[in-house]
Amino acid sequence: MNIGLIIRKLRVSKKMSQEELAVQLGVSPQAVSRWENGVTYPDISLLSSIALLFNVTIDYLLCGDENLINKQIDEAIEEADKVLKDSNHTDYLKPLEIVRELLAKYPNNERLIIETLHRITQYANEIEGYDYSAAIKLCERILNISKDDVYREEAKIIMLDCYVKVGLIEKAIEVMDSIPATLNRYQLKMRIFGEKTPEFKEANKKNTGHLLLQLIDSLLSEIQYNIDNSSEEELMSKLINLLKIYEGVYGDEWIDSKYSIDASHIYIKIIQKCIRVGNLEKAFEYFEKLVNYIISYDKKNPELYRKKYIKNLFKSNKFYLKLEEFNSDKYNELMKMLE
Repeated sequence: MNIGLIIRKLRVSKKMSQEELAVQLGVSPQAVSRWENGVTYPDISLLSSIALLFNVTIDYLLCGDENLINKQIDEAIEEADKVLKDSNHTDYLKPLEIVRELLAKYPNNERLIIETLHRITQYANEIEGYDYSAAIKLCERILNISKDDVYREEAKIIMLDCYVKVGLIEKAIEVMDSIPATLNRYQLKMRIFGEKTPEFKEANKKNTGHLLLQLIDSLLSEIQYNIDNSSEEELMSKLINLLKIYEGVYGDEWIDSKYSIDASHIYIKIIQKCIRVGNLEKAFEYFEKLVNYIISYDKKNPELYRKKYIKNLFKSNKFYLKLEEFNSDKYNELMKMLE
């Protein structure tokens, strides 16, 4: 398929007339007609604009078969990795040449650029004094041409690593600051600073805490998921033990709200279960635990006003009035603690 037919196919898929395409590209409708009829070809300077307009690669315009290109990429990568393996991981230059040769043919194929970057950082890591400037330029190319967030994030992380390799730490930090906050900041910092630096040790400590917090949140969700499948005693035992681990790890650090977890919803679920089965004595026992937990939580996170929320919840919901009916003195005592 020649480039004219590819342009026509893309234009029709966009429901665009030859005149509309001509206006977008700053050429005459006759020029577009001649391209599509195979009489002439677009000027090479227009290829980037055409590719951007139709959200395709220049390689696609020239080849027309993305599957064929992907097959060539797969074969080149397989060959490069095989050459490295056959050399017993001693020949890193030849595999690099293989992927670079294909990149010269398809210079703007985003997947190929990313695959090449991965090979460069993988192979060049073993080459002393390797010049990473070409890799940094490839990262910049991805950031200039790609709208794919995954490719852009990968390119930024690789660029960060390249700057670290050549000792440009400030540049690496700039790149890190541009990476979306969805990625683990502590792990990125650990990539930048050496293991013996205070920055690395601090990031490592916070990363460990961050991962542990994710685990605790996951375990809390598991407890909540099993509310109906476990006894109240078993649920409460698991919850209290988990909170002990949490506070044992974080101590006073969970004063900072970014470290805090809120287990009150699980306490409430357990209390609800006790009330439903008529075990109001146990419900009071767990209500008291909830109140003490919330008081502690509010001291460390006063801006969240959890005491007020819990008090209003238990006063406004008729379901919880069974507690007051069962033991009004104890109920009022606990409510007063929430003031």
